[in-house]
Amino acid sequence: MRAELLVDKGVARSQIKLASAVAKYELVAAGLAEGVVSEAKARVISKALDRVEADPLATAEHLVLAEKLLVEYATQFTAKELRIVGRRRHRHQRGHLARGAPQRARYRHVGVR
Repeated sequence: MRAELLVDKGVARSQIKLASAVAKYELVAAGLAEGVVSEAKARVISKALDRVEADPLATAEHLVLAEKLLVEYATQFTAKELRIVGRRRHRHQRGHLARGAPQRARYRHVGVR
């Protein structure tokens, strides 16, 4: 791939890593393909979703909701702000799951201040 596209080895690795990460998340991949989500934001979202997926308290529903919200937030925030939102949202959700909070309280909006 690197030789065909005439890119440096580091760039090629980065592109392959991004493609692998994004392939797991349909909305992120679609947003990237449509140009709604930048490469930097796709990396941030993928990492945040990987954290949610690795969380033993999170369900598939949590992962789907997190993906929808983060892709939506990608149109409103920079990559750095999106990273902050992703971390806060995961901590917030994890706290509610650990305490057994009602379903609706788990999805409260968490933004950047």
